Amino acid sequence: MSMLISRLLLDKIRLDNGQQAVAPSGAAPKVLTGAASYVAGNYTEFLANVGTKDIKVTGFYATALSAGIHHVDVGVGAGGAEVAGARGVISAVGFTPLKSARIKAGSRLSGRTTCSAAGGETVTGYFIYVIDE
Repeated sequence: MSMLISRLLLDKIRLDNGQQAVAPSGAAPKVLTGAASYVAGNYTEFLANVGTKDIKVTGFYATALSAGIHHVDVGVGAGGAEVAGARGVISAVGFTPLKSARIKAGSRLSGRTTCSAAGGETVTGYFIYVIDE
């Protein structure tokens, strides 16, 4: 079922140059949880290693979200030492474009959310990215 979702997402979302992909690939969407109102939760790993080529994260596809408006950060770097690369505002299920975040080959891709509502609110989904050619 997850591969079908990935294929549908890629068919629906046409990106600019390069090979498009979804993270996590071939897996269930990731759940991001806010810590408290306007307090970011912990980063969740989407890809342990983005591969041998740089990528550009171009969007987030939310499959579900709880109350409030979510600010989703693209995180780059080792667990516990992530650096936010871009942020998008998620308020509905569906695709939200993000300001393109370039991630170097071999890097770890993760995400986290900050929510306007009470702590423990979640957004579930996938990062959409383009592999640089």
